[in-house]
Amino acid sequence: MRLPSVATEVDNAAARALYASTGGIEDPTPAIVYTYRLSGH
Repeated sequence: MRLPSVATEVDNAAARALYASTGGIEDPTPAIVYTYRLSGH
């Protein structure tokens, strides 16, 4: 079963504390984000 996820910046201590206080568990490996430019935008 895949659980819902949220993401934040590593240095966003407030968000990380909020997610931890509500039972969130940090992944052991940070995610890598890819950004694509869409044509016409």
